[in-house]
Amino acid sequence: MKIKVTNPYINAMFRNVYRAGYCDLQDILPDYMDAKFYNCGVYGWNYDCYIDYKYDLAITTGYRNMTGKRISEDIFNKYNDIAKQIRKEYGWKDYEKKQELLENNWNEFCKELVNQR
Repeated sequence: MKIKVTNPYINAMFRNVYRAGYCDLQDILPDYMDAKFYNCGVYGWNYDCYIDYKYDLAITTGYRNMTGKRISEDIFNKYNDIAKQIRKEYGWKDYEKKQELLENNWNEFCKELVNQR
């Protein structure tokens, strides 16, 4: 279940806050990862927020009112292409191996995000 939050809450709780467009993270995210928070306003749903506590990282993804720094296109494309290749190669076979590779890709993505300055 997701918890409704505000932008100031996310910015106060996490050291590394980034944003991505709607559905941009669908390939990069491991299958088990669900959004922990969401934000909505007078026009309805604004965004979901994915959290990785290991990296003190929050990534908002949605339509509007997202908080955080924009993810560099170079970093995003690099890890998105790897994730797409993993999903294409493994499909429905060897699910555990696919998840392991996706999780490794996610961890490398997070490391590069938090180490860029």
